[in-house]
Amino acid sequence: MIYKISEEEVCVLEKLISTTSKTENNQEGKLTPIQEHIYEHRYSVLPNIEIEYYSTTNEDLNKALSDILGIENIIPITIHTFNYNVGAYSNRHRDTNSADTFVIILKDEYEGGDFHLNDELTQFRNRGDVARYNGSVSPHEVTPITKGTRTVLVVWYPRKESLI
Repeated sequence: MIYKISEEEVCVLEKLISTTSKTENNQEGKLTPIQEHIYEHRYSVLPNIEIEYYSTTNEDLNKALSDILGIENIIPITIHTFNYNVGAYSNRHRDTNSADTFVIILKDEYEGGDFHLNDELTQFRNRGDVARYNGSVSPHEVTPITKGTRTVLVVWYPRKESLI
């Protein structure tokens, strides 16, 4: 599902991300297990993409995400940004262990960078656009950036445990 959040909501998320602690890519033991998985597979799935990983325990950020995205306030399994510069793309893949993936466009000053979800081209290009899908089931990819930079905030949520 593709939908839009307001400019004000995008700014709230950007402000909270800017105050959330980052983990450098090479700080072993500092990444969550899922962030470690993304780091290990970055060259085969996400060539030429700059990735920044953020703490998943910032309560203010998690609350804002739940309010803005309209979901339960639970701790995500990863929060990261992808900066796609010219030539960057993502190969067709699925998101390991993500039952609920959210991708929010933060910077849309680019050409190329078409987002395909379930092998279909989407209308997901502008600042504030949100793509929500079951990442572990739905294959997705981004075509190469031909001009400018595409920056997205990516948040994965775990499967809900059944009580039955």
